Amino acid sequence: MTDMKERKSNHVGLAFGLGLIAGGALGYFLATDKGQEMTRQAGERIREIGDDVSFQAKEKLNQFSGSLEDAYEKGKEYAEEMRTSIKRNTNKAAGEVDQLVSGAIDSFKRGMEKAANKKVDADKA
Repeated sequence: MTDMKERKSNHVGLAFGLGLIAGGALGYFLATDKGQEMTRQAGERIREIGDDVSFQAKEKLNQFSGSLEDAYEKGKEYAEEMRTSIKRNTNKAAGEVDQLVSGAIDSFKRGMEKAANKKVDADKA
């Protein structure tokens, strides 16, 4: 069992040692002119990607905002059309009701005149 622990310990030590060596080599490489140039280029590329993402996000926001404004304007136009249509139909219905009432009043007056004339005729006879 101690043999197994020793192997695990050796593997962990080996991995740790390799990590130290790789980290040291990477640190040395990044300290060189070529490593610094690569770091600078990577930073520029990251900024370009960030700018591109930011631009695309602003474009989508503007499109969405424009869509909302279009929907708002279309909604206003539709509401105005409906108001006009309702007003027109209400005025038309009011005119028809007015004609019906006027016709009923005229008919009532004629009936009253007929009745009055019949009464006069009946009184004369």
